[in-house]
Amino acid sequence: MTLISCHRGARFTAPENTFPAFDAALAQGGEILEFDVRQSHDGVLYVLHDDSVDRTTDGSGLIAELTSTELDALDAGSWFAPRFEGLRLPRLEAFFERYKTRAQFYIEVKWADCAAIARLIRQLDIASQCYTCSFSEEMHLDMLRYAPEVRQMVHWRREGNAEAAIEKYNAAIVEFFDQEGHAHHDFTL
Repeated sequence: MTLISCHRGARFTAPENTFPAFDAALAQGGEILEFDVRQSHDGVLYVLHDDSVDRTTDGSGLIAELTSTELDALDAGSWFAPRFEGLRLPRLEAFFERYKTRAQFYIEVKWADCAAIARLIRQLDIASQCYTCSFSEEMHLDMLRYAPEVRQMVHWRREGNAEAAIEKYNAAIVEFFDQEGHAHHDFTL
């Protein structure tokens, strides 16, 4: 079985990590929405890749140092094209609510309260639709601790070999890279 995962949505059609990008990804046949989670200074979870808002909004500064009020006021679309002017950054809860009946979720935790992410996943009853990963050892282990029912993705080199990585992280997805550096994912569904 092949599943199509959409990295930050259809980010060549609409601004990455926004509702129009994910809507377009699903319209183009996507089944798994891959996105990143970061947390505002006041603890609100957002769908955003970079640690700052500089590249993908009209603002500047680190997400972790900005409040949700400041983040909610940013334009996340006009950098991409004028027709997306006024587009807002999606909060994680609104994102899950919008797509919970239409997609699976591949969540990369950049830096956020993993217990809050786990609570939200349980509250919306979407654990069976979620995969999580993180390049931060702390975030990865926190997600495993707070949401053991959610499938984990791990890079095979993290523990030196695939078997050790699977055992330590209870991984359902193992990421490999070929000689050209292209990522390949093996899933256990």
